[in-house]
Amino acid sequence: GELRWVFVENLGTRVNWQTIKRKALEALDGATETAVRGGRMDRQKRAAVIEFQSESMAEKVKDSFDGFHDKVTSKSDDDRWKAYCLSEEDSSEKMAQAGPVGGGGGGGGNSTRSPPPRRRSP
Repeated sequence: GELRWVFVENLGTRVNWQTIKRKALEALDGATETAVRGGRMDRQKRAAVIEFQSESMAEKVKDSFDGFHDKVTSKSDDDRWKAYCLSEEDSSEKMAQAGPVGGGGGGGGNSTRSPPPRRRSP
């Protein structure tokens, strides 16, 4: 599959979809909104996946996002973004596996206060 998806993790807690999209367009030297075909963000996992029009766009944004330190939204210096280029199948898989850094350990009983899953609007 084409690697037109960029998966970003380790996002700051205050990063929102608009920020990500704006940064992506900046990385593409002010490309128009149409460069970003879609994507979604999971605030609890602090991860996002973005679909671009072409692999070369995805590659460019990945390079710009990977290792990015968002001074606005993260307090510590080692809180840097991690970005990868993926195919569509991989991007959904990666999103499913994503989780806050350091929260491993078999995931027993971590159902604290997680809101019910939102229904996807058609």
